[in-house]
Amino acid sequence: ENITGEILKLVSMYKTKSEAINILNKFIEPPKLESINFSFDLLENMKFIKNNEITELGKHSIQLHNEPKIALTLLNAINKNCFYWVAAIICMCEATKWNIKALFYARDKQDQQIIKKTMNKFKHNTGDHMSLLNIFNEFRHKKKWKSDNKKNNNSKKCNDMR
Repeated sequence: ENITGEILKLVSMYKTKSEAINILNKFIEPPKLESINFSFDLLENMKFIKNNEITELGKHSIQLHNEPKIALTLLNAINKNCFYWVAAIICMCEATKWNIKALFYARDKQDQQIIKKTMNKFKHNTGDHMSLLNIFNEFRHKKKWKSDNKKNNNSKKCNDMR
């Protein structure tokens, strides 16, 4: 069970680690101690918690309304001046449920061949994240992209970023 985001929110509301743990222990089914400790260790490693209290970075993370790892990625992207591109990649990952093939649909074998060629066209030697960025960049510059590349209509999140 991943409770890291919820623990960060509790620390932000109740100000200390011990108060957050007290709240967690009052649950009907409190999380396992290993899960709590893992989450606190992760939050401390990400610099969201220091000396058992939330940091400014942790407060900024909560404002992004994402899981802490994604929030940290986005916050680092702001500092590196690549927020738009990182947000696009995250959007594409979430829209595809972390499966690049979900962006495309095939009605028959001919469509499958077109999709294979299309995916190869966007393939990047460093991996799927950059392939997704290639797809996103092509998509946002072409209005006719959907029919040309057999894009799946279910990826509405990607439309919203365009």
